[in-house]
Amino acid sequence: GGSWGASQGKLAIMVGGNADIFDRCAPVFRALGERIVHVGPNGSGQLVKLVNQILVAGTLNAVCEALVFASSAKLDLSKTIEAVGGGAAGS
Repeated sequence: GGSWGASQGKLAIMVGGNADIFDRCAPVFRALGERIVHVGPNGSGQLVKLVNQILVAGTLNAVCEALVFASSAKLDLSKTIEAVGGGAAGS
């Protein structure tokens, strides 16, 4: 959610640790975010956050590579984005 998600209370929160403590802290988590998931023991929250960052970075890299490919093929980038935006690539 980034800074916007934090200011709006819409963060995705990945929590590791004892389940009983997670349950006691749930009201605080709900004040900060909308998608709150207990993902396992201590450290699991940080590892799931790293999974998220890998997915974001990989997706960003793929988008950049695709646009460079389209540009080098002399395709109209606006039309290309319009064409692929309605399918799975639009995600």
